[in-house]
Amino acid sequence: MVVGGFPRQDISNAGLGRGLDGPKSSLWWEMFRVIRDVRPFWVIIENSPVLRSRGLGQILRAIHEIGYDAEWHCIPACAAGAHHERNRIFNCCLPVVPSFG
Repeated sequence: MVVGGFPRQDISNAGLGRGLDGPKSSLWWEMFRVIRDVRPFWVIIENSPVLRSRGLGQILRAIHEIGYDAEWHCIPACAAGAHHERNRIFNCCLPVVPSFG
């Protein structure tokens, strides 16, 4: 299982909006390398909901190209018992299993 996030400074509204090509958020590509090389059964990727417009498509394409299905959800922190509303995006990924039917 690989679970993690990567720096969001280049994705956030407070940053310069460089997305996954920025010097900090580009660490996603190192996380991707680990996923590609290790091939875990589960992958969970956490980040800011701004990722939807600044890199989520790239992540979903990259994950798909190495044989994973992915589903993402935006979940508020209060859903986990926190006393604030801050939203986070979670990408849950599993390897594609061929059907034999």
